[in-house]
Amino acid sequence: MPFENATVIEVRLIDNLLTQRKNLIANYVESIRLQRAAWEIAGAIDSAIPKHNAGYVDDFSIVFSLLAKRLGESAKKSLFPRTDSLVSLSQDKVTQIVTQVIDGQLWDVLFNRMGFYGAMSSKQKDAFRKSCRENPQPFDRDHLEGTLKAMIRDEDTTLLEALVDTVQSLSSGYRSNDNFLFPRRIIIEQAFSSYGTTFKLATHSTLQTLLTLVWRWALAHKLASDEAGISIGLWDQLDALVQNSEGDISRLSAVNLAGIEFRFFEKRTVHVYLSESMLYQLNTKLSETRYLK
Repeated sequence: MPFENATVIEVRLIDNLLTQRKNLIANYVESIRLQRAAWEIAGAIDSAIPKHNAGYVDDFSIVFSLLAKRLGESAKKSLFPRTDSLVSLSQDKVTQIVTQVIDGQLWDVLFNRMGFYGAMSSKQKDAFRKSCRENPQPFDRDHLEGTLKAMIRDEDTTLLEALVDTVQSLSSGYRSNDNFLFPRRIIIEQAFSSYGTTFKLATHSTLQTLLTLVWRWALAHKLASDEAGISIGLWDQLDALVQNSEGDISRLSAVNLAGIEFRFFEKRTVHVYLSESMLYQLNTKLSETRYLK
């Protein structure tokens, strides 16, 4: 299964991540404590200097803005919180915020680099990233092991839901109630563009998402094989053929890969025809999933 290859994480890598997470949280929280201490010292300096002869209202704490400016910090690229924004936060609250933000980013980066996002629809990725931002799970050993096991266990369902999301996002014509079935033909607009003297598939597109998901499904259900190895996915194979077309759209009028037919049109539209066996398995699995619910 594709996820099984993606989820082989060495124990020493997990140990290293957990140790570095702990160190990062501790060091960042300490840096904030020192910022607050510096703010208090600046306040003491400001209070120590008499103000009754001042020609105008001033505040010694402006030194922090001057330091930030001299050190090259700007509001747009600031990497550290403003000291004055920390005054009202308790140390426990600071630790909680720092831990949640670091844990959320760890989950997000891990899922990206492990290839999990490649088996998700845009809807699923958005939902997971939102949870990482707003209410992330603790990035600890128990949650890591539980999440990775769940990803492998639920791979089939995750892929199926991702495919449904992706197809339904293309057009209102694909949206329906619980009677939705995968269509034989899927139409994708703005799927490719001119590229020098030839064509190139549009990256980060619905077509790329669809083909990545279909390829993973095909491999998982042994509906496709690749003598060169699974690293050469359906998207890469199709993009190579498109770029080798020399700008002749007629050479792309009927392209067959892994039992799937692609028809390219001048208006940059691609019609994707799923194979009968793939269509049958997808819709059978979809019906079984609904029944289990």
